[in-house]
Amino acid sequence: ETIKESSAKETETTKEEETIKRVLKKIGPEDELIIYYYNLEPFFFADESGPLKGVHYDVVTEVMKEIGQKFKWIILDPDFNKAMQDLKTGEVHMCPGLIRTSEQAKIHNFSNTLNWTFFAMVGRNDSNIDIKGGTSEEKYQALSGLTVTGTKNQIDPVIESLRKYGKEIKTIVVPFQNDALPKVVNKEADIALIPDASLPEIEKQNLPLKPIAFYDASEVSYAFSKSIDPELVDRWNKAYDKLVKAGLYERLNKKYSLNLSNIKP
Repeated sequence: ETIKESSAKETETTKEEETIKRVLKKIGPEDELIIYYYNLEPFFFADESGPLKGVHYDVVTEVMKEIGQKFKWIILDPDFNKAMQDLKTGEVHMCPGLIRTSEQAKIHNFSNTLNWTFFAMVGRNDSNIDIKGGTSEEKYQALSGLTVTGTKNQIDPVIESLRKYGKEIKTIVVPFQNDALPKVVNKEADIALIPDASLPEIEKQNLPLKPIAFYDASEVSYAFSKSIDPELVDRWNKAYDKLVKAGLYERLNKKYSLNLSNIKP
């Protein structure tokens, strides 16, 4: 074995050790947990200074107080792929309100369920699109040949489902849920996929849109980077469950006029 080969092996081993240390990085109470926020009412109400209130703001603030954990907010990168890559590598430690899918669960650790949300397929008021079928997969198939917009998290399950039947859709991926609505208004897309909780935005903005179909009950949770010790997720879950028993949902639902529930419908 040459000195060069030995040196290369040592460098390789060092990189592996560094990766293991990074993956198992322990976030103690005095370490600063970095958390994404974004402007999406009623989950975050934010301005230039950061989040001011909202469901996720309240939940994170209360849980962090309960476990005595330091944290800071940073704005979610508008490039969703980059934002998720930063979460994966540990540049950011947590993202509130991510939908738990089988693919996402391979990449991130997830907290206990915050709530279950249904989604709406939204089209223009003058649209003749007719989406029928009882199951989500049957409704997905009705989208074949159309241009669909939504976040990557919402579009990916549709694409995966259609592939099984040899069908495809054109897609316009947007960073935030409400960014999908203007794409349909401007006729760039035929259908927007949005959570039913975002439907009031249509009336609020007086948009010429209507829900065409509802589908899928999806689990919304808090996603943690797998680059940090999962012990933090355990601490989060214990504190969160304690707050739920103490009336967290009742307070959030009353404050924001919602009907959040962690029980699957």
